[in-house]
Amino acid sequence: MVVLETNGTKHSVGVMIADMSKNYEDLDNVGKFSVYAYTIQTKFTRFVIGISPSEDTVFVEENVAGKEIIEQINIAISGDETVKGFAIAKYYLEKLFFEITERGRLLFYYRSNYLVSSSTIRSEIKVSRATIMRFVENGMEKVEGLGHKCYPKHNALYWKDGVWVLRIQSLQEKFKLRNQSVVDLIREIEEQIKEYEKQYGGLFKKVFADIISGEANIYDLEEPDDYKDWRDLLKDLEKIRGKDR
Repeated sequence: MVVLETNGTKHSVGVMIADMSKNYEDLDNVGKFSVYAYTIQTKFTRFVIGISPSEDTVFVEENVAGKEIIEQINIAISGDETVKGFAIAKYYLEKLFFEITERGRLLFYYRSNYLVSSSTIRSEIKVSRATIMRFVENGMEKVEGLGHKCYPKHNALYWKDGVWVLRIQSLQEKFKLRNQSVVDLIREIEEQIKEYEKQYGGLFKKVFADIISGEANIYDLEEPDDYKDWRDLLKDLEKIRGKDR
């Protein structure tokens, strides 16, 4: 694990922000990432002990400005050291990382007291265990190999707000798609489709024939989200393979 050393003070962080806002355009992509990752790690050291790109990271050669994203990071790190402030800074750092890299993921290493159980997250956002599992599949952050306390606290902020849910799902899906090989992606989508076929006992066109023909309304279904998710999986597979399933 590569961890950036954090020994700055609140005053020094404020000075760094002012300097960066003037000079960030002069930095290359690696420089932009390094400076902002270090600053966020320093600012929110009570929550995170390390921020590092994955070993397979490839940075874009052409310099990416990312001005609007960087402005949002500056706003977040100029505020108080709160979970909300870190959540916002983290999202925009990941967004910047996506824009300035061709491959790879951004890894965060958290302090143990910043990680909570799924029951804590469930009670804060008032959802079921099954919903939490679905959220994890759709991009909710979970640290593997740490027992039941493996959910960063900012999950509660992200996943109880519809706007943030869409932002997180979209960004994580982009990372997932670009880092997967075509073969792996097709295999994963096909496995998800087979699960639906097993659950409903048939192919999509047969199961939802009335919906497709317009004889019935999607919202008359017991689980309309299953229809939407299954339909989208088939569209994604068709797009990737270039032919109908």
